[in-house]
Amino acid sequence: MLTKDQLKDLEVKHLRIAHVRSAYENDKGEPEWEVVLRKPNRTEYKHLRAATHNQSTVADAQEQTVRKLIVYPDNPQAVDQLFEEWPGIGEACGSALLALSGSAAKADLKV
Repeated sequence: MLTKDQLKDLEVKHLRIAHVRSAYENDKGEPEWEVVLRKPNRTEYKHLRAATHNQSTVADAQEQTVRKLIVYPDNPQAVDQLFEEWPGIGEACGSALLALSGSAAKADLKV
Protein backbone atom coordinates (compact mmCIF):
# COMPACT_ATOMS: atom_id res chain seq x y z
CA MET A 1 0.00 0.00 0.00
CA LEU A 2 1.27 3.45 -0.87
CA THR A 3 2.31 5.82 1.88
CA LYS A 4 1.35 9.48 2.08
CA ASP A 5 4.94 10.40 1.24
CA GLN A 6 4.91 8.24 -1.90
CA LEU A 7 1.65 9.82 -3.00
CA LYS A 8 3.04 13.30 -2.34
CA ASP A 9 6.13 12.48 -4.44
CA LEU A 10 3.90 11.35 -7.31
CA GLU A 11 1.81 14.50 -6.99
CA VAL A 12 4.91 16.70 -7.10
CA LYS A 13 6.17 14.86 -10.17
CA HIS A 14 2.86 14.75 -12.08
CA LEU A 15 1.02 17.79 -10.59
CA ARG A 16 -2.45 16.21 -10.64
CA ILE A 17 -3.03 12.57 -9.77
CA ALA A 18 -5.81 10.23 -8.72
CA HIS A 19 -5.24 7.39 -6.27
CA VAL A 20 -7.75 4.65 -7.09
CA ARG A 21 -8.16 1.62 -4.85
CA SER A 22 -10.26 -1.49 -4.70
CA ALA A 23 -13.34 -1.23 -2.52
CA TYR A 24 -12.44 -4.62 -1.10
CA GLU A 25 -9.61 -5.33 1.33
CA ASN A 26 -7.30 -8.31 1.76
CA ASP A 27 -6.55 -10.11 5.03
CA LYS A 28 -4.13 -7.32 6.03
CA GLY A 29 -6.82 -4.65 5.71
CA GLU A 30 -5.22 -3.24 2.55
CA PRO A 31 -7.02 -2.68 -0.74
CA GLU A 32 -6.90 -5.68 -3.08
CA TRP A 33 -5.36 -3.39 -5.71
CA GLU A 34 -4.36 0.24 -6.09
CA VAL A 35 -3.18 2.43 -8.93
CA VAL A 36 -2.22 6.06 -9.33
CA LEU A 37 -3.12 7.88 -12.52
CA ARG A 38 -1.67 11.14 -13.78
CA LYS A 39 -3.82 13.66 -15.60
CA PRO A 40 -4.20 13.05 -19.33
CA ASN A 41 -2.86 15.56 -21.79
CA ARG A 42 -5.19 17.00 -24.41
CA THR A 43 -4.21 14.47 -27.08
CA GLU A 44 -4.72 11.52 -24.74
CA TYR A 45 -8.14 12.81 -23.72
CA LYS A 46 -9.19 13.41 -27.33
CA HIS A 47 -8.07 9.89 -28.20
CA LEU A 48 -10.24 8.50 -25.40
CA ARG A 49 -13.24 10.48 -26.58
CA ALA A 50 -12.77 9.36 -30.17
CA ALA A 51 -12.29 5.72 -29.16
CA THR A 52 -15.45 5.72 -27.04
CA HIS A 53 -17.48 6.88 -30.04
CA ASN A 54 -16.23 4.11 -32.31
CA GLN A 55 -18.05 0.80 -31.91
CA SER A 56 -14.93 -1.22 -32.78
CA THR A 57 -12.76 0.45 -30.12
CA VAL A 58 -15.18 1.38 -27.33
CA ALA A 59 -14.70 -1.86 -25.38
CA ASP A 60 -10.97 -1.30 -24.86
CA ALA A 61 -10.83 2.51 -24.87
CA GLN A 62 -10.96 3.06 -21.13
CA GLU A 63 -8.48 0.31 -20.29
CA GLN A 64 -6.00 1.57 -22.87
CA THR A 65 -6.26 5.11 -21.53
CA VAL A 66 -5.86 3.99 -17.93
CA ARG A 67 -2.80 1.94 -18.90
CA LYS A 68 -1.24 5.07 -20.49
CA LEU A 69 -1.92 7.17 -17.40
CA ILE A 70 -0.80 4.75 -14.68
CA VAL A 71 2.25 6.04 -12.80
CA TYR A 72 1.95 3.49 -9.99
CA PRO A 73 2.82 0.75 -10.29
CA ASP A 74 5.48 1.95 -12.70
CA ASN A 75 6.45 -1.52 -13.89
CA PRO A 76 4.59 -2.58 -17.10
CA GLN A 77 4.65 -6.22 -16.03
CA ALA A 78 3.03 -5.37 -12.71
CA VAL A 79 0.34 -3.39 -14.54
CA ASP A 80 -0.28 -6.38 -16.84
CA GLN A 81 -0.61 -8.65 -13.80
CA LEU A 82 -3.09 -6.26 -12.17
CA PHE A 83 -5.30 -6.19 -15.26
CA GLU A 84 -5.06 -9.95 -15.61
CA GLU A 85 -6.17 -10.47 -12.01
CA TRP A 86 -8.62 -7.53 -11.89
CA PRO A 87 -9.90 -6.90 -15.44
CA GLY A 88 -12.39 -4.23 -14.31
CA ILE A 89 -9.75 -1.74 -13.17
CA GLY A 90 -10.22 0.35 -16.31
CA GLU A 91 -13.90 0.86 -15.56
CA ALA A 92 -13.21 1.36 -11.85
CA CYS A 93 -11.03 4.33 -12.81
CA GLY A 94 -13.85 6.00 -14.77
CA SER A 95 -14.67 8.67 -12.18
CA ALA A 96 -10.98 9.41 -11.71
CA LEU A 97 -10.57 9.90 -15.46
CA LEU A 98 -13.46 12.36 -15.49
CA ALA A 99 -12.04 14.29 -12.55
CA LEU A 100 -8.48 14.35 -13.91
CA SER A 101 -9.58 15.56 -17.34
CA GLY A 102 -11.99 18.19 -16.04
CA SER A 103 -15.01 16.33 -17.41
CA ALA A 104 -16.69 16.10 -14.02
CA ALA A 105 -18.31 19.33 -12.93
CA LYS A 106 -21.13 20.88 -10.99
CA ALA A 107 -23.18 23.63 -12.49
CA ASP A 108 -25.90 25.87 -11.16
CA LEU A 109 -28.39 26.86 -13.80
CA LYS A 110 -30.15 30.15 -13.25
CA VAL A 111 -32.91 30.96 -15.66
